[in-house]
Amino acid sequence: MKKLYVKIFTITAIIMGVITSCTKDFQSVNTDPTTVPADEVDPSLLLSNVELTYTGSTDFSYETWRANLIYCSVMMQQLSSVNGYWVGDKSRRNDAYLSAYWEKSYSEQVKPVVDLVTLTADKPEHNNLHQVARIMKAMVFHRITDLYGDVPYSEAGLGYYNQILTPKYDAQQAIYMDMLKELDEASQALVLTGGDVVKNDIIYNGNIVNWQKFANSLELRLAMRLVKADPATAQTYAAKAIGRGIFDSETQDAKVFGDEAGDRLTKNRNAQVILQGYERSADRISQTFVNWFKSKNDPRLALYAETSTGAPANASSIGMPNGYDLGGVKSIETAPGYPGTLDGYVQNATKTIQFNSPTFFMTAAEAQLLAADAVQRGFVGGDANAYFKKGVNLAIRSFAYYGIAGTQAAADTYTATLNLTPGAELQDINEQIWATCGGTYNFYESYANWRRTGFPALIPTVYPTSVIGAVIPRRFTYPIAEQSVNLANYNAAVAALPGGDVLTSRVWWDK
Repeated sequence: MKKLYVKIFTITAIIMGVITSCTKDFQSVNTDPTTVPADEVDPSLLLSNVELTYTGSTDFSYETWRANLIYCSVMMQQLSSVNGYWVGDKSRRNDAYLSAYWEKSYSEQVKPVVDLVTLTADKPEHNNLHQVARIMKAMVFHRITDLYGDVPYSEAGLGYYNQILTPKYDAQQAIYMDMLKELDEASQALVLTGGDVVKNDIIYNGNIVNWQKFANSLELRLAMRLVKADPATAQTYAAKAIGRGIFDSETQDAKVFGDEAGDRLTKNRNAQVILQGYERSADRISQTFVNWFKSKNDPRLALYAETSTGAPANASSIGMPNGYDLGGVKSIETAPGYPGTLDGYVQNATKTIQFNSPTFFMTAAEAQLLAADAVQRGFVGGDANAYFKKGVNLAIRSFAYYGIAGTQAAADTYTATLNLTPGAELQDINEQIWATCGGTYNFYESYANWRRTGFPALIPTVYPTSVIGAVIPRRFTYPIAEQSVNLANYNAAVAALPGGDVLTSRVWWDK
């Protein structure tokens, strides 16, 4: 694995000198190609770079720290921190943190994936690689638009190819329609037998069957985003995705393992942050998350959380409430039931937060739970309860990838008698999606699905210096830098936002 990662960054440095496009500020663009023609470069060399950068920035987890952890994890009350700069659960606006995902995703994710799609288009010898690139592009862009709303899409990453230095912001509705089309077409265009071999693939090692299931599962995720904004389209694409076959085994989880020997470039990004001394001493599992696991008698509590001595969390364990600090504004010592020291609260279990831990992009558990949601809404036929039980079972089994033994037995025992609650089926399903994504540190997705469904019914924190009061933010604000480098397009996007460029404005599908 170490040799593979070294290879990734060596070849990427070479390729990015050959193929250039739009950077994070859309202005600093290399417009002079090198003497090596693009058609002489093996495009498969780009794939592993695209996959790896989606796990997080190469700049010491820059956007993972700020977007996934400081904002999403605590807004969703799955983690909690008394470090004052963890502002998500305090509903405070930090423009630099809110800009982080935009800055890193456009430069490190969009740039290479657009190159990969472009270099493989209309080339039969790279058909499967092209379809994989289309899937990856949808995966990259859906998170960007979910966080911000209308964003550069159709013209993004084309600085070199089309000399577009100030790309327009596409409407989120149009972005979603195109991403669904791309996933739908890519899934069907993959050649399972006899097609080109996809090389340098650190997600599935070239397994095209798994890539097809990933395309279908991602299509289902995106379709279900639209249940309120465009239910007819949601139903159409959900039915297509489920009909063609979604993830149904934890062995199909889309993930990339960290590599401890690779330093900051390849170590698990969440671990890089949380294992720092000043984070490990202040970050804990949220009281909301702990209490939810306890209320369900869910075995994941003991897998996901541990005491300060390393013992697995249990029914008497307590999580740290959100919205407190170390005494600057609202001291944790004033919290009801404060145990006298932060060590009295449970923290992330060591086995789940190691440098070689996997970064999960999408799991079979999430796909099965989304299918349960689709069936419950009448979008497709089937047994919602069966999908629900399987989804929870797979969510527990996925903990095996953290090196935790006995997860299959724990999953089977727990779900043997588990069933949907009559009259509260959608709540049950979507609370489990929240738990599943939180358990795999994919707090971005916890945040997106909460906005889609309203589950779980989180109680906003009350923090004295909140800029929006006791309200959980609905989106990330645009980078201030866009006002200087792409002002006209920025202004048009802001004008289309209900309420303007603020934390409480909602993206198109968030009704």
